[in-house]
Amino acid sequence: MPAPPSAPEFGAPPLDFRDPLQDLESPFRQVIRLLRRRSRLIMTSLILGLVLGGIVGLLIPPRYTATAELAAEPQESTLSGALLQNESAIKSHMVALTSRGHLERVLRSLAHEPAVPALPKPHATEAGLLASARRTLSGWVAQIWDTVGRPALAFLSPPGKATQSAAERMNREVDLFKRHLLVFQEQGSNVLGVSFSSTNPREAARAANQVAQLYADTLYDQKRENTARTLTWIGKRIPELKQEIDKTEAQAQAYRTEHDLTQGKETDTLDQRLADLSSRVTAAGAMLAEQQAKLDAVRQFQHNGTSSEAVLQSIDSTALQSLRERELALRQSKAELSATLGDMNPRTRAVDAQIVAVRSAIVNEARRAESDLQAKVDTTALQLQSLRSQLEAVQASSAQARNAASHLDDLERGAATIRQVYENLLQRREKLIEQKEMISPDVRVLSLATPPDRPSSTNPLLFPLPSMIVFLIGGVLIAMVSDRLDQGLRSARDLLETLGIPCIGLIPEVRRTRAKRPHHRLLSDPFAPYAEAIRSLAASLQLASPGGSVQTILVTSSVPREGKTTLAVSLAVYAALIGRRVVLVDLDFRRPAVWRELVYGRGNGGPAPRAGNTMSLAAIRTLPQLGLDVLPVGLPNDPLLPFAGGELPRLLSHLRASYDCVVIDGPPLLSVTEPRLLATFADKVLFVVKWGSTRKDMARNALNLLHDAQPLRGHDAIAGVITQVDINKHARYRYGDVGESFVRYARYYARRPTPVSPRRLGASAGAGGGREGR
Repeated sequence: MPAPPSAPEFGAPPLDFRDPLQDLESPFRQVIRLLRRRSRLIMTSLILGLVLGGIVGLLIPPRYTATAELAAEPQESTLSGALLQNESAIKSHMVALTSRGHLERVLRSLAHEPAVPALPKPHATEAGLLASARRTLSGWVAQIWDTVGRPALAFLSPPGKATQSAAERMNREVDLFKRHLLVFQEQGSNVLGVSFSSTNPREAARAANQVAQLYADTLYDQKRENTARTLTWIGKRIPELKQEIDKTEAQAQAYRTEHDLTQGKETDTLDQRLADLSSRVTAAGAMLAEQQAKLDAVRQFQHNGTSSEAVLQSIDSTALQSLRERELALRQSKAELSATLGDMNPRTRAVDAQIVAVRSAIVNEARRAESDLQAKVDTTALQLQSLRSQLEAVQASSAQARNAASHLDDLERGAATIRQVYENLLQRREKLIEQKEMISPDVRVLSLATPPDRPSSTNPLLFPLPSMIVFLIGGVLIAMVSDRLDQGLRSARDLLETLGIPCIGLIPEVRRTRAKRPHHRLLSDPFAPYAEAIRSLAASLQLASPGGSVQTILVTSSVPREGKTTLAVSLAVYAALIGRRVVLVDLDFRRPAVWRELVYGRGNGGPAPRAGNTMSLAAIRTLPQLGLDVLPVGLPNDPLLPFAGGELPRLLSHLRASYDCVVIDGPPLLSVTEPRLLATFADKVLFVVKWGSTRKDMARNALNLLHDAQPLRGHDAIAGVITQVDINKHARYRYGDVGESFVRYARYYARRPTPVSPRRLGASAGAGGGREGR
């Protein structure tokens, strides 16, 4: 029974003595190992976030915000008599300030004023290197945009859109201006704030002041225009009334003269009675009209629920006016409480209850006033009807006598009425002229904006931190996803858990050149990682022990280009180096590569031998400089013929009898059928896996084919070898194996001994290639 293999120096983890709890890692440790493995990706993402955040922070120019304040002062309008003292009026002003028409007027006014230069940057953060970097990056971006972006945009823009109308340009400018404008209410008060942001502090102050001042001036101009329009109408109406008065008085004088009504007929009893009755009828009619107007006002008040002070005064109810004043006081108190305490505060709700109570009392008082006024209207109407009846009786009895005087009275009364209207218009004009000089707008400028000395935008030095956090999170997520999606095999644990076979070697990746192949490093640098890995593999296979149990070794893989030929050649060269009689057999019928690997670019060995369909010992070629024999086998007509005819089994039997070690370079398992049959003749099958490249499912399927073909000489006849290992990346995975140890303690292994001489190799391996009996 062969002795157990000793622990290899490189590439073979101590699988037989591993702690069973080694695989039971906590999720936290697994995550930490994952992050360590992907540390370069995460750091790259972090640095990218830092760079992009800094670039974005430098490209975004600092913005300055200036604020002007407007005070909405509710006052009695000269035309409507309404009071603008509620929240809807404030909101209306806010909407009007941001309306498209107002902003268009602002833009037109700003366009006619010269642009102001920017203030100098007083702070160190806006000077020196930061400002220089911002200018440099802005210049690069502008140059790239002019060179690439603008032509690309012009190329991609649809035809017909190259020119825009003035209205479209104005709409775009208004939208851009509105994005930098903010109108807000100052803490529930009647003060409105108008803020504008710009890269130029003076431009920001000028725009905010223009929006506020132009709005106040517009309201002022509108009130003056309304007053002027009313004065114009009155001015046109007064001459017309003057002409009507003169005309009516002339007609009355002519009629008086014509009917001789100038000699004391006015003192006649009938005329006196008629005049008295007429005046009483007029007074009763005026009283009825007044009472009816009051009754209509009360009914309007009950129907609408609200009324002006003029309507309340016309009702002539002290109790109703007192209740109304109480209601207005409570509503003002509620507005103040709502602004300060909120609508749901108990004090606000108590005021709401008082308003409801006062409102109910107002309704009851209005109903009582309506009843009283209705009674007065009915009484006055009856009195008016009686007076009219008396007047008609007197007029009927003296119709003939008073016909002329009656007509004269009508003319004089019409003239008096017109004169009264004329005098009223004169008084109204005088009042409007006086009020025109004292007109004040509903909104006035409380304070103008001043150019700010500090930017309101975020400091560019703060951009990299959130950008780094975002990119760090993104890098971690990408690292976790990529690690989850990684199907490569990278460690002995992966081979044992995924394929169920032990890993006896981790072969580092070496650079291949035309003049120097990997197996040459066994001679030129015997203590390099690659040489240590081959030495460890040979020790695991007991090649250094005389009479070892492993004599025939088959090297195969799941798919091509996984380094099996390079491994087979290096293993054979090292076996020859330590004095074993070695023959390297190339049984990859379709892609033979052993001979090309051995003599490529060195100018010795001659052309590759071409074997026929038969297996013969005569095809063996000797390489004296390496101290080993090579048997290249050509492609037969059918790859299974050598197996079916017994030629290949007999050949391998002769080789086992003639050599200490027979290394077979077989074809890939998933590509051809031969390696399944070759495995039955081998003492050990080395299943080659490329580090991080061979997929787990493909390797598992290949091993299943190998197990299902024919039973081997025990389950431990198959061993895994991981080739082309990037030892620096492998060390970051923190597997705790010799690969990580070699990178961590590279100085300990860093020694350059004298290279092995080919003559020493030839002396130890025997003279030439003329060994008899091979």
